[in-house]
Amino acid sequence: MKKIVAFMFGLGVSLLLMATFTSCSKDDDDESSDGKYYIRFKANGTQIEYSNQLLLTAAFGQSEQFYVVVFSGANDASSNISLQIHNDKPITEGSYSGYSIMEGTPKGVIIGYLEKSSNVIFSSGGGPGVEANIKVSELTGTHVKGEFSGVVKSNGRDDITISDGTFFVWRVKATDNPK
Repeated sequence: MKKIVAFMFGLGVSLLLMATFTSCSKDDDDESSDGKYYIRFKANGTQIEYSNQLLLTAAFGQSEQFYVVVFSGANDASSNISLQIHNDKPITEGSYSGYSIMEGTPKGVIIGYLEKSSNVIFSSGGGPGVEANIKVSELTGTHVKGEFSGVVKSNGRDDITISDGTFFVWRVKATDNPK
């Protein structure tokens, strides 16, 4: 189970890096040009906000009957968040929670968070007892909006409660890749 969770987290990080490094140009009429995209949340009550417009993305992927979306945010390399939804059906507006693997297909939510002060990666993990929730409230061809919460953990560290999470990120499309 730990290997699968590590793989899923690695997949999310890979999608984040792919989206970050392959989509650095946007149209002049892109909504993010006025600085309104964001990911905001409280980590143990401390307000965190990511506002670097190039790093606030939603990347969708599919492999056979496996669907995934990764919402990512950062201001720089010192801290970031990755919100992942895994499903056996296309991801649409709605609420997603928990995490399990059924018939070889992961289903649910993983939250990964690189805490700035400790430089430690925390994750909601997988398996029974996962406390992670993502609600997608608006899904268009250009952006995704929603809410999230959960508890993230790291060995030998106190858990971090993620609360009051909201996001409004631009949706990465294949046409955003430079040639």
